[in-house]
Amino acid sequence: MVLNTLFDQIGNNHLKKDLPKDLFEVICTPGTSGKSGCLVVHKKYDSHQQTFFIKWEVKGIHYDQASSTITANIFIYISQNEPSVSKQVEELISSINMPIQHNVYDNLPEKLSLQRSNPYHLFVLHHRTHEVVMTLQTLDALGFNIDAFIGIPYGESNWPIMRMLDHVSGQSYRCLRMIQHPIKPTQYKFDFKQSSFLPNTEEKLFVNLYEKSEVNQNYMSAMTALVETELVRCIQTCIKQNKKLLIYEDGGYAVPLIYKIYQDPNHGLHSLFKKAVDENIIIGAVEVTTAGEKRDRAAIESYEGKALLPVLSTARDDIKVIFEAKGVSQAIIDSTSTALGRLGLPTFETRKVAVIGGNGAIGTRLVEELTEMQNSTSHVFAVDIVDQAFSREIDSQRFPYAATKVDYLNLGRYIVEDTCLPVIVDLPFGERHPQLYSDKIEKSVLEFFSPSPKYESFNELVITNAFPSPESSLQTLWYQTNTLNGLWESIRQQYGYVPEKIELLPNGQGMSQIFSKQNCLKKVTLLVPEQILSFRKVTRLIQNHIDTIIGITGSPVLDELDINGFLTRKNIGDLVDELILTSGSSKDYEFRKAIVFLDELLEIISENTIDIHQQLIWYKKYYEQKLCFISDSETEVIHQVLSSSETSDSLVAKLKDYPELIKSMGLNNLESSTWVSCLFEWIRHQIKKNISIHKSFHKDIGTVYDIQFNGQSKRLVLLADGFVINFFAKHEKGVKTEYIDPIVTMQLLGLVKLATTEKGIEPGVYRMAQRFKTDDIDLFWKALDDKSRPIEFGVAESRNE
Repeated sequence: MVLNTLFDQIGNNHLKKDLPKDLFEVICTPGTSGKSGCLVVHKKYDSHQQTFFIKWEVKGIHYDQASSTITANIFIYISQNEPSVSKQVEELISSINMPIQHNVYDNLPEKLSLQRSNPYHLFVLHHRTHEVVMTLQTLDALGFNIDAFIGIPYGESNWPIMRMLDHVSGQSYRCLRMIQHPIKPTQYKFDFKQSSFLPNTEEKLFVNLYEKSEVNQNYMSAMTALVETELVRCIQTCIKQNKKLLIYEDGGYAVPLIYKIYQDPNHGLHSLFKKAVDENIIIGAVEVTTAGEKRDRAAIESYEGKALLPVLSTARDDIKVIFEAKGVSQAIIDSTSTALGRLGLPTFETRKVAVIGGNGAIGTRLVEELTEMQNSTSHVFAVDIVDQAFSREIDSQRFPYAATKVDYLNLGRYIVEDTCLPVIVDLPFGERHPQLYSDKIEKSVLEFFSPSPKYESFNELVITNAFPSPESSLQTLWYQTNTLNGLWESIRQQYGYVPEKIELLPNGQGMSQIFSKQNCLKKVTLLVPEQILSFRKVTRLIQNHIDTIIGITGSPVLDELDINGFLTRKNIGDLVDELILTSGSSKDYEFRKAIVFLDELLEIISENTIDIHQQLIWYKKYYEQKLCFISDSETEVIHQVLSSSETSDSLVAKLKDYPELIKSMGLNNLESSTWVSCLFEWIRHQIKKNISIHKSFHKDIGTVYDIQFNGQSKRLVLLADGFVINFFAKHEKGVKTEYIDPIVTMQLLGLVKLATTEKGIEPGVYRMAQRFKTDDIDLFWKALDDKSRPIEFGVAESRNE
């Protein structure tokens, strides 16, 4: 009876007349047209009466014209009194353990003044995690008013997180959701189910906004539209209430948008944004990530180097790049392993892994973690434009225990150029004294100097784990080096290469033996243990059967040629050739080019009609890159035709220069006006004949592309659909709390700094630590040092009976 009454109220916006008035009472939320309210139920028992409150919210009402049906999300909260619903959420929040933030809040000098008078409103764009919930709660306790919270939609957010974010944001939580399709590109829509309750007018606004293809077709356009909508609302609120606005974001969404609109006098929001900046309504921003900081700096460059706002960034501060990087690398491994396990695939212990960005702050930590997991450096590779691994020290005298915890393994890097041929000799991690001479080394060296054509393009052979560490005694070193003399003599006698000199590598990495033959120089390099081979691009590793790629650069690093390398490499035996792609960086930048390319192929392989101009763009690119699925006897001629054609008319004119091609395609008996469509249909048929792709989606795993090419079965697994994995496979838990606590607390202090600096901070992008006192930064390291202190065992005192 109670539920029937509730749904009758929701559906008809009134109760039935024959219901007893003493049993039910309705309290509708004003201005919601009955979409939100509370049904009060007075339940009578034998000797007493008990009252229950049933709160309802109706979100995302959608009418489907094709089926004439209406769908909606109905949320029901039951409690014994009205405040109980909020109290349950507050209890969840109070259980979040963030000792550093609690300590900073309790001892914050500006706390009382902010609580007495705080004119600052906040626009927040961040992850949907416990740590962000607690940080928003702390900001609220400091008197900041949260006007909008946009959740970054990586993976899914569970029910408790959704309720907490709705509560701490003052019911201003907004979010997007993905809609995937087996052929069409992923679309993005407003997530009414996840977001806070909205009145009808705002629901219609978001429905109409995300019906537009220019908005919903990719992640950044969808997020930018949401940011713009909410930012406008925040600015208008601040103007109306004579308040100030601060931006707190992860990923550089809002600040670059402000620059873009500010510079464009033709933009419909130009005057509003110009007023907000020029009249100091927007005071500044706090940025969290390296990718966001790069976007902010690029925005300044686009405005001829003139900064509009001060931005305090934690991206390059020590606590983030030294300490949090460990937590991020662990989260990448944990979440990737979880996703692979759900697919029934092996995890990292048996994988050959390339880390793109492997010499950066997070990449260095990730390489260390993977090396320790595999007990070897032999299956872990770095891909980076930087030669050396990242390293930064903290004061080990003042913070000895923290320094021990965050110390690096100091794995060396050896750059493998295109003319260098690596040979990997396996060795357990921690073994420092390899045998310099072995049958494998002898075989590899002799083959390298042989006249075989496959070695002609190489002038260096580098062998890992093949040279004693610098700590070895000179006697041992000379003894083992002498064992190579016989091998060098064999090379001289068989192939005419004379050993000239030995060069010791810098930093004790090993040695190179130089050989000469007439004007030709070659060298054999022997590396000491625990050296990581580092490449400039990942393509060569893909061609040599790497099976897992982790990207953490924040840039589009994987492209059509890399996918082409995967397709053309020969399968090992009868097994399906598999490549795992997982990202640890911001947004979906890392594999964006590869995703777009695969979406193009799916569209071509389908029966969908494709615009002629779009086909020209695609096919022109494929023939220019000489991709494997368009390789046939006509490839070079078609490439010449397409390369000099920008329009259909110019393409027809160019075709007339190749009568043999016209004849072979059967175009000579057709009107020239049909030649372009016939040519493109022929190319499309060739692609369909050579390759097939099936795209499938797996909840909490990602997207799987099953590919058939040239009689071989391939599988490309795009974990987290190309988004950052560490916020995907565990309901956006992401990095562990102990790593995030100091980071979000530093961000909180950045907002306090912007709000309390009397003269204001000059526009520009600054490292957060530059604007803090040394004592403020030391607070974080001291807290970590205390937590890292070893147990001190006491001696139990004997007690007389």
